Amino acid sequence: MNKIGPVLVIAVGFILGVFIWRLSPYFTGVNEPWDSSGPYYLGTLFASGVIAGLFSPRHAMKAPFGIYAGQFTLGWGSIAGKSLWPIGLMFGVAYCLVAAAGSLIVFKVWEKARKPAK
Repeated sequence: MNKIGPVLVIAVGFILGVFIWRLSPYFTGVNEPWDSSGPYYLGTLFASGVIAGLFSPRHAMKAPFGIYAGQFTLGWGSIAGKSLWPIGLMFGVAYCLVAAAGSLIVFKVWEKARKPAK
């Protein structure tokens, strides 16, 4: 599991990133989740970081890379060709810090659980 752990975390993150964009119109009414007025985007990013990280807590911090890639594989169609697409890609990186926070929690809990009690 040690060699497949990081790949699994990134793959699950990728799938969750795709779902964030695919489901946005149904839950928010907007195609680009960052345009929603509610907590949808930040909440799904955080939850995706946690969920992907749970597949291999040791490698949880790799989840945001998959989440970012999944979002922009699907989201590229809505931002490509627009004059501000480079800014969109940079904002995507910044937003993935929320996913990283979820992944960090998983990693820290796993790390604490591994340490022997004193």
